[in-house]
Amino acid sequence: LGMLERKVRSRWMVQALVGAAVLLVLTKLVALVAGDAARMSINTLYLLAFIPAGLAALAVLTVAIGKGSRSARWILAALSVAFLAGLVRVMQAAGLIQLPFPLDDLIFVAMAVQAIGTSLAVGDRFLILKQDRNQARSHAVRMGQMASTDPLTGLLNRRAFDAVKFLQEGQGLIVADIDRFKPINDAHGHQAGDMVLRRTAVEMQRALRPLARARIFRLGGEEFAVICSALQAAELVSICEMLRERVAALQFPGGSRGLPKITISLGATLGRGQPLYDAFAEADSALYSAKAMGRNRSVLYRYEPGANPPPGAAAMTGGEATPTG
Repeated sequence: LGMLERKVRSRWMVQALVGAAVLLVLTKLVALVAGDAARMSINTLYLLAFIPAGLAALAVLTVAIGKGSRSARWILAALSVAFLAGLVRVMQAAGLIQLPFPLDDLIFVAMAVQAIGTSLAVGDRFLILKQDRNQARSHAVRMGQMASTDPLTGLLNRRAFDAVKFLQEGQGLIVADIDRFKPINDAHGHQAGDMVLRRTAVEMQRALRPLARARIFRLGGEEFAVICSALQAAELVSICEMLRERVAALQFPGGSRGLPKITISLGATLGRGQPLYDAFAEADSALYSAKAMGRNRSVLYRYEPGANPPPGAAAMTGGEATPTG
């Protein structure tokens, strides 16, 4: 039972094998305490008690093999000579056959086959358990990836973003938003909007690929976030401008149907070891300034110890404002 896979075991298997084992133990105990007069008949009864044990084992193994158990095949092979030896012993005790060699020789062979077969069965069982463990780990990894991945763009999602607790020194946070995205959905439909989101996400991923340890997230709707290495403000602004220009240069197949030029506005802040929600508030404030100044531009949040400047106090960098007609 211990060597059979849990999925093929059932209650009746346990009951059959345990019942057969209990019967063997009881008959052996009776044989040990019986007097000399009854010892021969009790010994015969003890030998006959192996018949239900063998039948129970064969039934369990047959059903387990039918259910696809690999271990059951190994166990059946390991016990095959033992089954034969038991049958021969019962038939010999009943006077039905006479062996030309001592029965002990066959029992020794059965024990050798059983030892080799069960060793192979144990090894095979370990391999199965290892495969099951690896599959479980792979499944857990896939489920974790699904839980932290945006299904539309394939980017990390808001759950993954929220798992980042702090923005460390040497890091920068960029929050980007596709300009005038709602009118695209309203005028061209959600399929066109989804295409814009996917193409924008792919282009931003490609732009960030050369940067070590850069991660991009879709926070929801048309809003994205990037966490990347940035030691200086100029370096972070350069990354923002690179992203803005790459998206602005995108060519969409929907252009022939009147799809407008796609641009993004970006707000950014440098890491100081602040909690992520504080860093996001700073970058979002800078993004608000970029939108207020005409969109299609980058704005860097200027940190002043002891003061929180209003959104308009953020420093503007980047391209020209897009007309707001």
